[in-house]
Amino acid sequence: MRKLVIIFCAVCLSSSYAQMHSVSVYGSYLTALAKRQGFMKVTGFGGGASARYLVAQNIGVNLSFGYGRYGSIEQDSSLIKWNWKFWNERYGGNVRIDTLSDTLKAVLNPTQYMEVLPLLLTASYEFQPFEKFFVRPSIGGGILFYTRSLYMDEEWKKRFASLNYTFEYDFRNFAPDKKGNPFALVGGLELSYQVSDPLAVTAQSHFTSVVKTTGKYGYDDFPMKSSLAVSLGLSFLY
Repeated sequence: MRKLVIIFCAVCLSSSYAQMHSVSVYGSYLTALAKRQGFMKVTGFGGGASARYLVAQNIGVNLSFGYGRYGSIEQDSSLIKWNWKFWNERYGGNVRIDTLSDTLKAVLNPTQYMEVLPLLLTASYEFQPFEKFFVRPSIGGGILFYTRSLYMDEEWKKRFASLNYTFEYDFRNFAPDKKGNPFALVGGLELSYQVSDPLAVTAQSHFTSVVKTTGKYGYDDFPMKSSLAVSLGLSFLY
């Protein structure tokens, strides 16, 4: 799958009619708009780079690659819904039995996060309402390569009443990752102000809708149906 995407993008952007227009770098705030059932919050930060090629007057093709880390994911009963075999079949039962003791207590805190590598190909049209100010709506699609992770922070306390002493210890357990590469459709708007001949300041917003492919490409484990990215960056003009 990845090889096909890379070959496709290379063919599109290496055609003789495509002329390099600009290369941009940006940082982004990321948030889910339509979340999957059971998720209360999915937000994070990221960044990336894009190359814009002119294929006709005012019409460009954009290839972008980024990195996003959704470090704040809240899900109802996340540990149960992860289907962690080690926890469900072995360790979880031992924890429940151990914490029935009056002398042994535990605080369990499951935490999850997700890293996403979007590879997108879009087409844009450029308007210039004012001098040095450009507006570029865009539409396209691509693939979201993601890895979703969960770990469990455990804090244990063992009380020795005869010694009037409490032994405390903590550790972290990692669940197997969930991975996938669902398809996505994207639409965006970029505002650009040219501050000098080779440099422009940009502000962007992009809406991403994940294509429903139940049972394939990791779609079922992706925590959101759609998302919004708001970005600020710099463009280097050619």
